[in-house]
Amino acid sequence: MNEEDPLSERASEARYGATPRFEDSSAQQCHALIFASFLCIACIAEGYDYGVTNGAIVRMKEDLKCSTLELSIFVTALPLGVMMGAPLGGVFADYFGRKFGLTIQCCLLTVGPICTALAPELWMMTVARLVTGFGIGMGFVVISMYISETSPRNMRGRLTALEEVWINVGVLSGFLATYLLFGIKHDWRWMIGLGSVPSLIMVVASMLPQVPESPRWLYMHDRIDEARKVLEVFLSPEEVQHIIMDYESSKKQKFATWNELLFPPPQKAYVRQMLIASIVVATSNALCGGLILGYYSSTILSEEYTERIAYIATLIMGVVKTFVVIVLVLFLIDKVGRRTLIILSTVITMLSCFYIACGFWFSWGWLEVAIGFWLFHVGFSLGQGPLAWVYCSEVFETEFRAKGMGLSMFIRGLCGTCSVLAFPLVAEIIGNAQSFFWLAVINAVFVVGFWFVVFETSAKSLERMHKIFEGSGDSGPH
Repeated sequence: MNEEDPLSERASEARYGATPRFEDSSAQQCHALIFASFLCIACIAEGYDYGVTNGAIVRMKEDLKCSTLELSIFVTALPLGVMMGAPLGGVFADYFGRKFGLTIQCCLLTVGPICTALAPELWMMTVARLVTGFGIGMGFVVISMYISETSPRNMRGRLTALEEVWINVGVLSGFLATYLLFGIKHDWRWMIGLGSVPSLIMVVASMLPQVPESPRWLYMHDRIDEARKVLEVFLSPEEVQHIIMDYESSKKQKFATWNELLFPPPQKAYVRQMLIASIVVATSNALCGGLILGYYSSTILSEEYTERIAYIATLIMGVVKTFVVIVLVLFLIDKVGRRTLIILSTVITMLSCFYIACGFWFSWGWLEVAIGFWLFHVGFSLGQGPLAWVYCSEVFETEFRAKGMGLSMFIRGLCGTCSVLAFPLVAEIIGNAQSFFWLAVINAVFVVGFWFVVFETSAKSLERMHKIFEGSGDSGPH
């Protein structure tokens, strides 16, 4: 077949749900980038909590004389809150809008850390941490959707992945705060309380009239003129017209119910495949070991070496993680397919977990073991970390997106809760070596799962994403 044949090219695009290539002006791209970066300020607060908890729990255990179980329950409160906040965030964003959902999320992320830092009892801190997790769960859904629904198609991957960049900036800030504040009076309380600053800024900023509502949400509520005005700020006239034509062809489209998501009608059977793909990607983000190392790397290393060494190794881990995510966003995410990166990422995390297991089994030095932690985050940051939000936010049609993402993040939160609670207890019984060996096995299972259920979504129109899954039964992974 002639590769330059335009008819063949259009046929291929129709099959895989692609739309024509649109050229956005530099002004439109700049507006999209600025708005996505603004939304991601809230992600700094999300990442900071993960990073600062890593070091704070080491100091809390000494100060409050906590048992391993008590500390595990405290840490687990956040992913438990994420699990509950994600589906509610999706429903909330459908009914009240992405903008109002952003404001509520930031309010929770402001109140949670302050109450955690000031609470006199561990159970009070745990409840406050649950509130923080609730806000983070809402944020995972609301911010990812918000960015995806306001981005030009050719920039959607990079802009949605900015969420992971800023989360990593927050994580790194948490690691740095832990290192710098270590040893001062009430150090761990200061570490935790400072996490409310970015979200407090966002609470005020999100109320400004200059912050637009999502155009896709406006369309679903028949506010066509408002939606068009917002789209014209971020997209080329050709892409705006293309989106309007897609919506005009399905004017009666409304947000799906939970029953329609879980039990779609025969003409939309592809929704079930979309949901399975989204859940598998989201679940891998929770079970691959990223949350475990994010919370417990300092604790794990301090058991074998000194606290200062543990903090330094964890800080370097944060630098590596942030650097790799930035490289991904700048050079890879919209040039290499989502599916390819996710599979490659999981292979690296699998091998890293096996390497760490060997390190503990053969009693290697702290540097050799720490290298395994750093390599793990090279792999995690190439795919499983940033692409979880990108893939889950773009794989669904607009009518299913909020609830589909909400359910995926709920299951992710459930798996994350179990892994964060169980790991320190299991490691105490069977040891770090065997614990990381089983993490390697879990990653191997996900590699197989990705191969069969995850399909490529890069450079596809959100309004035509179903084309990929409609043909999945006879076309195989692509």
